[in-house]
Amino acid sequence: MLTRQRGVKNPFQLPNCAISILVIVDLARVLNEPSLGLKEVKELQQNFEAYKVLQTLRHAQLSLPSDSGDAGRYFDTTVLLLARVPRGRDGTISATVMDAFERLINLCVGADRTWLLHSLEQISRNTWQALKVHHEASTADSLLLRLYADYTTILPNLGLPLQQWALPMASFLDAQVAPLAAHFWTSIVGLCEEQGETGLLSRISERLHGLVSSESSVTNLMGEVHDILLDRNRETLKMFQQCTIGNVVNFTNGLFDIAAMQFDVFALDSGAMTTAHAMGPDQAEADVTKIPSITSHPSDANSFTPLTAQLLAHELPHDAGEKLLVTESVLQQWIRSLGIGDAFVFQASLKKVIEQHYPNNRKSVLDLAIAQFMYRHPEWMPTIVSGLVETMFKDTSVYNIRNCPFYAIASVYTKTITEPKGSNPQLRKRRKTYNVGHVDTCAAFFAELHSLTLRGTTKNKRKHTRAWLSECIKHSSNEVVASFVARVMKDARLTSTTKNVAHNIVQLISRDWPTRIVSIMAKSAIVVADQETLAAMLAKDEFRKVVIGLFESEETSLIANDCVEDLLYLQKGYAFDSLTAVLEKSHAGMWRFLVSFIHSALSSVPTNSEFVLSHLRQVLLSDNFPVLFYTSPAEQEASTHTSWETTVLSTHRAFHIPASAAIHLWTQRINLASESTRAAVITLWRQCWMNGKRLPPVNWILCLLITYGNACEDLKTFYNELIQKSMEFLATERHAATSLDGILDGDFVRRIYDLIFFAESDIQPLYDTFCRMMSKQSDPKTSDSAKCILRLLMDVSIELNQYSKSTESGNVTSRTWLEHVINMLEICIDEQHTEHTFHEQVRNILFHSTSFTSRLKRIRDAIEQGSERSRVDALLHKVEGFQADQQRLLPV
Repeated sequence: MLTRQRGVKNPFQLPNCAISILVIVDLARVLNEPSLGLKEVKELQQNFEAYKVLQTLRHAQLSLPSDSGDAGRYFDTTVLLLARVPRGRDGTISATVMDAFERLINLCVGADRTWLLHSLEQISRNTWQALKVHHEASTADSLLLRLYADYTTILPNLGLPLQQWALPMASFLDAQVAPLAAHFWTSIVGLCEEQGETGLLSRISERLHGLVSSESSVTNLMGEVHDILLDRNRETLKMFQQCTIGNVVNFTNGLFDIAAMQFDVFALDSGAMTTAHAMGPDQAEADVTKIPSITSHPSDANSFTPLTAQLLAHELPHDAGEKLLVTESVLQQWIRSLGIGDAFVFQASLKKVIEQHYPNNRKSVLDLAIAQFMYRHPEWMPTIVSGLVETMFKDTSVYNIRNCPFYAIASVYTKTITEPKGSNPQLRKRRKTYNVGHVDTCAAFFAELHSLTLRGTTKNKRKHTRAWLSECIKHSSNEVVASFVARVMKDARLTSTTKNVAHNIVQLISRDWPTRIVSIMAKSAIVVADQETLAAMLAKDEFRKVVIGLFESEETSLIANDCVEDLLYLQKGYAFDSLTAVLEKSHAGMWRFLVSFIHSALSSVPTNSEFVLSHLRQVLLSDNFPVLFYTSPAEQEASTHTSWETTVLSTHRAFHIPASAAIHLWTQRINLASESTRAAVITLWRQCWMNGKRLPPVNWILCLLITYGNACEDLKTFYNELIQKSMEFLATERHAATSLDGILDGDFVRRIYDLIFFAESDIQPLYDTFCRMMSKQSDPKTSDSAKCILRLLMDVSIELNQYSKSTESGNVTSRTWLEHVINMLEICIDEQHTEHTFHEQVRNILFHSTSFTSRLKRIRDAIEQGSERSRVDALLHKVEGFQADQQRLLPV
């Protein structure tokens, strides 16, 4: 037996010129056991008896013929013989079969390298079928699995270029086992990506296409492989985890995605999967024995003949494989006719076939043929579509998707053929975007239908063509709908005025579409339109309502985000200005617009800085900036303009900015931006808010300070400048009615303390900064600060007494602010903050104040037993201890 280990990488010593293998031969077996040659193997195969085969294998030595042709037949026949031997009762493979299989592989390895390289190509279709049946009996172990494992080790280590050994290995596809095919395809895709190989996948695709043409069951195999790749189904491929081809060890998500995309490219190019899917849900498994023989091809391929027309009128076969073969046969005939004949003759004949056959309620080959022919050759769309409209919508005829040939056309041009299966929405989105050719083809078809709705010969034909178009669009992907609108606008600008283009597009969008379709159409029109066309469209009330709805609705939020992102990428400033003007009176719409802008803008600054910064400047200078303090359009729409500012304890004002508010997204994006982007944005912000004699409203500044704890150092520096500038501004303009909304300098300190004591977020970093800044002031106003705190404590004690009374009467009110107040009191009298002169001075004033002590007592007494009372009691104990120490230091 050959000494090698299964699953070990490169177990053979394989130099460039030859294979050097140490073979240990059992001399006794060679001398005493008979040789099992090609003749003996054939006899065993023809007169197959499992017991006799096993007996022979136990006592005979396999012998590979020296002639390459005989060696190939010997290899094929022996593998078939072994695959036919039944498994044991427990489903395992006989040890005798396994021993013979190993000896056969060893003989192959010791043979000529050229023969070894092409040995898989010697296996017949019947043998592959037998290997498949043997494999499906128990996927835990099978001869097919072992053969694949051996050859994934042998061939890649022959020292040959990728194409030379990978193409022979593609013979494994003949087994038609979906997990094996998916594993092989993914591995080869990985190697092609690694080595920059471009032609190998096309060669393997040709082999798959050949299988499709010869065996109808392959259409099911294609669908199974497609689903395995799309769903990244590692569990299905688990049985092949020891079969490593080249350096492709791990199947990452990215490799699965690339393999799935490459597979789709083949499927669409070859028409294998496309046609199979187009057959509809009745594509049962095809019987390989029912391959039809079509003999009705015309002798003259230069034109259509009655025989051709008769063939097209044949009833559609029930078998999926037969449908595929018959349709492909017709399409190949049409292509040959075009290649050697006159296009005008072909066009006239095609129109005649459509006129003669439709309307017809019996499904026929022609239904599938014209659907696929239009898809693969879009230049013939006008001929076919106009012919169908003229023929199908005569008199009182109506459109019905179930009628012929509409069902076949819908299966090709609607999303059922483009949207892949699987649970990953991001992958689904990438896949649909990737298939650009399909999107463009569908858009061209819809545009052709749309043109006939405008220039149909009769009212009835225009009406039902519109119904046909509507049905297709409603079942199409977002990409197709957007491309359709863009194509209609582009074509219309070539032949019509701006006013007419706008009118036609608005009419199209204003039809009775689902919300998704309306939003996609509006988004595409906004992005594609030039300045004059967009202005003409927005001049119409119905289009403005659609645009507002696009940005107001949560359902269309992703489409709105894409719209803003596309406008940023295309640098369409006029579109930004127009949208801002339209959304000015819609709080919810403006909220969505600004949030979408924030999502995309900062990431676009490095490559598109001048354009993005100019629109950031508009946002910062706009009165709409406060919409960023809301968490959703619904909250803002239901609130007043300053709902984020609330009254606490009757006389104090607090700010409640939820963690999900857009301002936190704004802060986060600036934090995560590159250093240059962050510097550019903050510089622009400083110019907009701190340039000149006016500052933004104090409420804006205070709301921003709530994000202080989560801001990066550059943002904190800017916030510090805002605070400093505000205090300086108030000091010089304290009597001006226009300064900071009329707030005086003393009021500003009180507002800062309100923010610090009542904010629901971590505000201690802001307090530390405030103390540090006040310590540097020539007049830090420590007494004013102490008075603010004492006044606040008085109001807290009054509120707590009222709370106790409301509790006794059953009218319980919320006091969630109490914990924040206690937190800040603990910080205000903490000795660790004495590095700031201001903090220490305010602390000393409070500790020497009997009012401070009495108010703490009133607060403690108003609180029921619990952690809050204990914390206030600890504060009071600290203050009373300090006052007692000071009393003892006084002279007697």
